[in-house]
Amino acid sequence: MENNPLLEAQLFGKYILNKPPTPFVISLYQEAMVKTPIKLTDREKKLLDFMLRHPWSIKFLDAALAYKDRNSNIRHKMFIMLAICECQPDYVDQFLTKDEPWFYLFYILWVGIRGILKAIVGILMLAVI
Repeated sequence: MENNPLLEAQLFGKYILNKPPTPFVISLYQEAMVKTPIKLTDREKKLLDFMLRHPWSIKFLDAALAYKDRNSNIRHKMFIMLAICECQPDYVDQFLTKDEPWFYLFYILWVGIRGILKAIVGILMLAVI
């Protein structure tokens, strides 16, 4: 699969926001990729191609790359999308803290455990892809 900033924006945006990004956010990501092209290694190209063909894998491979290769250029692309989403008024509620009850700590613990499990699955996937 060739370089596809439109598909990257759609899938990374949905991964970050848990809903499809607005057309404006997608256009900002595409513009960012033109102005700041990110060079991928052959391995990263293969991995990104897999992620774009299999969107369910993004959460696992992102978790694995966070552990195994924090400087991955794929993660740089994701961080650009994160930065774009974070400064959009449409999504402000998803990024600002809220007052939560004390038992919210259990939810945070659960999210941490899920993150570790995703990283384990992703590391196994990295070994195969």
